[in-house]
Amino acid sequence: MENNNLAADVPSITPEIVMVNGLIPKAYFLKRIGAYIIDAIALIGIGIVGLLISRLFERQTFDILSLIVCISLPVYYLTKDALFSGQSLGKKASRQMVIHISSGKPCSLWRSVLRNIILWVPGIVFIEFFMAFATKSGRRIGDYLAGTQVIDTMFYIR
Repeated sequence: MENNNLAADVPSITPEIVMVNGLIPKAYFLKRIGAYIIDAIALIGIGIVGLLISRLFERQTFDILSLIVCISLPVYYLTKDALFSGQSLGKKASRQMVIHISSGKPCSLWRSVLRNIILWVPGIVFIEFFMAFATKSGRRIGDYLAGTQVIDTMFYIR
């Protein structure tokens, strides 16, 4: 009789993520900080460019464009980890991505909102940075809420 239980013979690999010692490898903390800085610069850049462009128009158009910029910045911030298959601009530049742990798929729009909205709680960012640095998985509170983790793309099989 043939043994259909091949799981014991297969290396520890999910369909998309290479596991190391049974764990999803933690993304490098300094690369995560670099990605965060790049995303902050992108947000500031979007705001500045939007406001400069709006200055070229009449007062009423300026107000409308300012409103669009004011709405688009938090929308980008909340959804950034679902762009580019689980990568914000900063994560793309630093070769990292956010994945859903259970499925191994890139972070969805809803999970991106869930993992990032927690950062709007005053003072929580310090706890989040500490958790990303100190925990074995590198997961922060937002990651636990969304069921996600930041990984280096070298561990992701497309």
